[in-house]
Amino acid sequence: MGFKFGKLQKHLTQLHKSLERLPRRPSPEDVHQLRRQIRSLEAIMNALTTGGERDVRHLLKALILVRKAAGKVRDMDVLVQIACSLSTAHNAECLVLLLEYLGGRRVKTAAKLQAIISAKREEALRSLKRCSKLIEKVRASSKKTASANQKLPRNTVALVRSLSTELSYCPRINKDNLHSYRLKIKELHYILQLVTDGDRKGIAALGEAKDAIGGWHDWTELATITKRVLGHGPTCGVLKQVQLISREKLKRAISVANEMRKKSFRENTFAENGRK
Repeated sequence: MGFKFGKLQKHLTQLHKSLERLPRRPSPEDVHQLRRQIRSLEAIMNALTTGGERDVRHLLKALILVRKAAGKVRDMDVLVQIACSLSTAHNAECLVLLLEYLGGRRVKTAAKLQAIISAKREEALRSLKRCSKLIEKVRASSKKTASANQKLPRNTVALVRSLSTELSYCPRINKDNLHSYRLKIKELHYILQLVTDGDRKGIAALGEAKDAIGGWHDWTELATITKRVLGHGPTCGVLKQVQLISREKLKRAISVANEMRKKSFRENTFAENGRK
């Protein structure tokens, strides 16, 4: 088992293109791809470097600023999408007001994203070059030192085991720790997707849990915004719909996360990926 180094370099190439060619009015998919690429790169660098998260944050400083700005645009895209799924049978005017607010926020956050990319593009591209050199250095080192049974860098193995343990032995999962739990799931998911001969069932379980928790988080955010923007109180039909769906999403998210945790603990699914 080892890293798909060719895929890592292809990932950098795609991110380079996204930074250079992001349209003035980026589509939801453009923004989602940019944010996902940088998130994935952060996970990869954490897995490949020995200096820890602080060194990674320093290496990717400009890219992290872009990722955070893209995240705010992505949030609005997702919230608009799920808000459009609400019933218009009652309180249609409330829904129109909510969508107008979200649309306005999307325009502002997209403009800020463009400004940050313009200001940080050169620095971000230099970071990509350094990442490319680091990946090639690790590839060369792996060829020299890898045994028949261990082709992943030691710190990658350590990180996979650490994340696997945290996910498996997490205390009771609830709404207070779901979001932070999802961040660990995402990091492990990104890493294992770039490992050869990775356990497909384990990776799929991580993806399902990540999406379930993300769905709950989106509806919770929409509930908070709806309550603040409309200010119509608990009798508002739109707010009642959003809060009901949010509660349902919470139940599912906790259920899926617990099932993933039990499975990974029982079968040692994820920890084994670092030992093969």
